Amino acid sequence: MPEISKLKPNLEGHEIPIPKFTYDTSEYDSYEKEGFEPPAEYYRHDFHQRRFLSRVDVTKGKIRVRILWLKRTRWTDPETGKNQEYLTWNSEWNAKNAWGETLWIRENIEGKHMAQTKILKRTMKYDTDDGEPKPEVYYEKGPMQERYTIPFNKQNVDKILKGEHPFGEDSENITDIEKVMFYGQIPPNDQFGYMSFRCAGYTYEQFITPEWRAFAELATRPGGPKGKHFASEEARKEYYK
Repeated sequence: MPEISKLKPNLEGHEIPIPKFTYDTSEYDSYEKEGFEPPAEYYRHDFHQRRFLSRVDVTKGKIRVRILWLKRTRWTDPETGKNQEYLTWNSEWNAKNAWGETLWIRENIEGKHMAQTKILKRTMKYDTDDGEPKPEVYYEKGPMQERYTIPFNKQNVDKILKGEHPFGEDSENITDIEKVMFYGQIPPNDQFGYMSFRCAGYTYEQFITPEWRAFAELATRPGGPKGKHFASEEARKEYYK
């Protein structure tokens, strides 16, 4: 760590505006929602994003956002029991600091997070003022659980890919849709009876196929969604080994 001088410079003329930029903080928020102390700053899941935003100077330009991939899957909400399709997406960010240096975030996942849970506990309390045992209930910290938050539909796909300001006024979408990877995450015990697997290689049009079965079938056909062909059986084996 660099040594910091005890002398404080005059802040006037060196103010850096707070970026108008909002990303998903549901994982951190879930601790407070369930009544638990959230992690210290360094242990936050979004520590690097927060440090990045604290150093960015948006007077030097907007925060440039490039969408790297989108993933489509099915998930059963443990609270409602509903099984639905969801989207997750990954992006990288870059922006300038006050000295014109480029800062980067290489990965930021939206649409999926781990949420803190609580477990109801019941016991008898014997150490009471009148000496009579009394029932006691309380919540204990439970395991982290996976959560999905963005329902799959074409409108949400296009909003992610084509939205001018994906994270707010100070963000700028610089995505080249031709370079975006489209994935399918086929959950276990789906209609094909496979273990969970991820399949890449979808085109945009294949990705937005409205019917799940048709979408999942593309992942199981020879050569994947694009029907990739090989010059020989040896070439196919070499590709997949």
